[in-house]
Amino acid sequence: MILLVLWGCGELECSDSGNPNKPTYENWAEGFFLSKCQPCHAVEVRELYNAPNIEMGTYEDLLEQRDIIRNSVLEGMRMPPGDGLSTEERELLREWLDCPQ
Repeated sequence: MILLVLWGCGELECSDSGNPNKPTYENWAEGFFLSKCQPCHAVEVRELYNAPNIEMGTYEDLLEQRDIIRNSVLEGMRMPPGDGLSTEERELLREWLDCPQ
Protein backbone atom coordinates (compact mmCIF):
# COMPACT_ATOMS: atom_id res chain seq x y z
CA MET A 1 0.00 0.00 0.00
CA ILE A 2 2.79 2.44 0.88
CA LEU A 3 4.53 1.71 -2.43
CA LEU A 4 1.38 2.57 -4.31
CA VAL A 5 1.09 5.88 -2.50
CA LEU A 6 4.73 6.73 -3.17
CA TRP A 7 4.43 5.70 -6.80
CA GLY A 8 1.30 7.81 -7.17
CA CYS A 9 3.04 10.86 -5.71
CA GLY A 10 5.90 10.49 -8.19
CA GLU A 11 3.40 10.42 -11.01
CA LEU A 12 1.77 13.62 -9.81
CA GLU A 13 5.10 15.45 -9.93
CA CYS A 14 5.52 14.53 -13.59
CA SER A 15 2.02 15.33 -14.74
CA ASP A 16 2.69 19.02 -15.46
CA SER A 17 2.03 18.65 -19.18
CA GLY A 18 0.46 22.12 -19.28
CA ASN A 19 3.87 23.81 -18.92
CA PRO A 20 5.02 24.71 -22.46
CA ASN A 21 8.60 25.25 -21.21
CA LYS A 22 8.93 21.79 -19.64
CA PRO A 23 11.94 20.02 -21.12
CA THR A 24 10.98 16.79 -22.85
CA TYR A 25 13.10 14.32 -24.76
CA GLU A 26 11.81 15.65 -28.07
CA ASN A 27 12.01 19.39 -27.39
CA TRP A 28 15.21 19.50 -25.34
CA ALA A 29 16.99 16.36 -24.07
CA GLU A 30 17.61 14.66 -27.42
CA GLY A 31 19.42 17.71 -28.81
CA PHE A 32 21.21 18.40 -25.54
CA PHE A 33 22.70 14.90 -25.28
CA LEU A 34 23.51 14.83 -28.97
CA SER A 35 25.49 18.08 -28.78
CA LYS A 36 26.95 17.90 -25.26
CA CYS A 37 27.56 14.17 -24.66
CA GLN A 38 27.61 12.20 -27.89
CA PRO A 39 30.73 13.89 -29.32
CA CYS A 40 32.78 11.85 -26.81
CA HIS A 41 30.43 9.05 -25.71
CA ALA A 42 29.19 7.85 -29.10
CA VAL A 43 30.28 4.29 -29.82
CA GLU A 44 32.31 5.39 -32.85
CA VAL A 45 34.57 7.80 -30.92
CA ARG A 46 34.48 6.49 -27.37
CA GLU A 47 37.96 4.92 -27.53
CA LEU A 48 39.44 8.03 -29.12
CA TYR A 49 38.50 10.10 -26.06
CA ASN A 50 38.92 7.28 -23.52
CA ALA A 51 35.29 7.89 -22.51
CA PRO A 52 33.49 5.33 -20.37
CA ASN A 53 30.99 2.98 -21.95
CA ILE A 54 27.82 4.97 -21.28
CA GLU A 55 25.07 4.54 -23.84
CA MET A 56 23.13 7.74 -24.51
CA GLY A 57 21.85 7.25 -28.04
CA THR A 58 18.17 6.67 -27.22
CA TYR A 59 15.56 7.75 -24.72
CA GLU A 60 15.71 4.29 -23.13
CA ASP A 61 19.51 4.51 -22.83
CA LEU A 62 19.20 7.84 -21.04
CA LEU A 63 16.63 6.49 -18.62
CA GLU A 64 19.01 3.69 -17.69
CA GLN A 65 21.89 6.15 -17.19
CA ARG A 66 20.01 8.84 -15.22
CA ASP A 67 21.86 8.25 -11.94
CA ILE A 68 25.27 8.27 -13.64
CA ILE A 69 24.39 11.43 -15.57
CA ARG A 70 23.09 13.18 -12.44
CA ASN A 71 26.22 12.23 -10.51
CA SER A 72 28.71 13.16 -13.24
CA VAL A 73 27.08 16.33 -14.51
CA LEU A 74 25.05 17.87 -11.70
CA GLU A 75 26.58 16.63 -8.46
CA GLY A 76 30.21 16.03 -9.37
CA MET A 77 30.30 18.62 -12.16
CA ARG A 78 32.86 16.44 -13.98
CA MET A 79 31.01 16.42 -17.28
CA PRO A 80 31.23 17.82 -19.79
CA PRO A 81 34.94 18.60 -19.47
CA GLY A 82 35.76 22.26 -19.09
CA ASP A 83 32.37 23.02 -17.47
CA GLY A 84 30.72 23.39 -20.85
CA LEU A 85 27.22 23.96 -19.46
CA SER A 86 25.42 27.12 -18.52
CA THR A 87 23.39 27.43 -15.33
CA GLU A 88 20.22 27.28 -17.42
CA GLU A 89 21.34 24.05 -19.12
CA ARG A 90 22.10 22.49 -15.74
CA GLU A 91 18.65 23.45 -14.43
CA LEU A 92 16.92 22.08 -17.52
CA LEU A 93 18.92 18.86 -17.20
CA ARG A 94 17.97 18.56 -13.52
CA GLU A 95 14.32 19.10 -14.38
CA TRP A 96 14.43 16.54 -17.19
CA LEU A 97 16.25 13.93 -15.08
CA ASP A 98 13.71 14.39 -12.28
CA CYS A 99 10.83 13.83 -14.65
CA PRO A 100 11.95 12.48 -18.04
CA GLN A 101 9.24 12.86 -20.62
